[in-house]
Amino acid sequence: MINPFFSSSRPARTLPTLAATLAVFAALICVYLPFSGSLHLFDWDELIFAEAAREMTERQDFLRVFVNYQPFFEKPPGFFWFQVLSYQLVGVNEWGARLPSVLFTAASGAMLFWLGRYILSPGFGLLWAALFGLGFLPAVMGKLGLVDPTFNFFVLSTLIGLFAADESRRRDRVDHTLPKLPYSVIAVFSLAIAVLVKGPLALAIVLPSFAIYKFFVQDPSLRPLDVIAFLGSTLLLASSWFAVISLIYGPEFVIQFVTYQLRITGTNDGHPGFIGFHSLVFLFGCFPFSIFIFRSIFRRSLYRERRFTILAFTLFGSVLVLFELIVKTKLIHYSSMLYAPGSFLAAQSLWRIWQGKIKVNAFELVALTLVAFLLALPLLLLPYVGNNHKVLDSFLPGASIQAYLDTPVTWGWETFLPGGFLLLATALSMLFWLQGKPKPAIVTLIATGALSANLSWILLGSRVDAYIETPMVRYIAQVGTAPLAFYGPLTYLPPFYAKRAIANPHSPAELEKLIAQQPNLQVVVRASEMGEMAQFPSLKVQNRYGAFLLLGPNVKSAERAIATARQSEQHIRIEMFLEKIHAD
Repeated sequence: MINPFFSSSRPARTLPTLAATLAVFAALICVYLPFSGSLHLFDWDELIFAEAAREMTERQDFLRVFVNYQPFFEKPPGFFWFQVLSYQLVGVNEWGARLPSVLFTAASGAMLFWLGRYILSPGFGLLWAALFGLGFLPAVMGKLGLVDPTFNFFVLSTLIGLFAADESRRRDRVDHTLPKLPYSVIAVFSLAIAVLVKGPLALAIVLPSFAIYKFFVQDPSLRPLDVIAFLGSTLLLASSWFAVISLIYGPEFVIQFVTYQLRITGTNDGHPGFIGFHSLVFLFGCFPFSIFIFRSIFRRSLYRERRFTILAFTLFGSVLVLFELIVKTKLIHYSSMLYAPGSFLAAQSLWRIWQGKIKVNAFELVALTLVAFLLALPLLLLPYVGNNHKVLDSFLPGASIQAYLDTPVTWGWETFLPGGFLLLATALSMLFWLQGKPKPAIVTLIATGALSANLSWILLGSRVDAYIETPMVRYIAQVGTAPLAFYGPLTYLPPFYAKRAIANPHSPAELEKLIAQQPNLQVVVRASEMGEMAQFPSLKVQNRYGAFLLLGPNVKSAERAIATARQSEQHIRIEMFLEKIHAD
């Protein structure tokens, strides 16, 4: 007897489908939520977004974006609104900053299950959602307080809404009828929100992807009035915030925002890379499902599956072209839009393997083994180097690296678990494949990615955090409300954890001005910048933790500086008084 859960012939029922969709959502929440707030927020992006939402909450100004109490023109406020709501639920902390990513990544997986159920079957939808949500890098991204998971959800909602609206107008009735929902309206609101979350990038992904899809799938044809209504409604909603802020505060934000969008397209914005960067990130980061997309390139499918395969290839290709060739900035999370179409293409191959229609081939087994080894290698090297600092002396000479490694961090045997588990679980999967047991092999592979990612977050992420973020957070707590500055490279950590504006001078001249204004200023500086502090004899080392030092004035030096400042201020007041008498 055919199990109806895995059959594509069983008609869909609304309530069971809804219950299963909510179950997938809850299951993915259980993957992303645990320990998501256990690490300090990472520079730059996590801290930029978290601080923008914190200042929005503090100022009760939900139209303008500020970071370190300065106008921030790089992003619209959409994502920060979600973080503000999250702060109201769980507080202004790491949990609150990351909760939107947890919820929207889980919601994306649930949405893919729902769509997969109507493309083939509930079993296929579950496999697709599992591949999407439990790959190594996708499982990590679900925990990070970045814009991308939220942005991706609304972009996917737009494309799925457009696809479903298109399907509901088809003349043939070979496939299951989709639930009666206002798909076009959903697509309009989703795209408008995506623009408010990350800007015009949403349009640059959605419009070319769906236009190319309709070039290949012309039935039903696009109606000009529908296209005009869709574009007009989307632009009206998406531009509403830009219009309101321009009317109230002037056009400065819009001008600066457009300038930034053009700059980030033409320059690397401090994050250079090479063509092929995002392809490699997808190949290794989306273990284990990235290996199985290649067979889908040559596979012929039928009906709705064939049509969505075209859309998936179109989206995958559009994102690759956009971020490999056009956008010069290369950041790992920029390619996260590849996860949904990539996992769909992989699910097609693995679903046929699960059903016994095809078998895994030698290329896939060799590629899986190689990718697993190369992915596990840095996970194993990290704790090894943590326990054996001197191996880096010949590769990375210099006092600055050694200063970081001097941080008191314990690398116990358990820190080898993420890499070791990944290798052992992949080996077990290989054993199942060789024994002709594809189902336990697939289940093992899927579990491997998610468990390795969570182990890496808990056991390795906490150690990396201890080297970089923890020393700075400790100094902020130690200083309290006293004047404080962070010298050197740009960082967005201080204002979030200090909950006040913190200066970040980048040169001795800038620091000198700050000390003149605040003689009792304390300064956090990296060991690599201590040479530049020689010209400030009044600053003495107050504390050292790893690569970071806390400098502050001697008591006598501070007293003399304060006395001088007071004398200067008194002298100015006397001069002003004499000038007033003379004028009279």
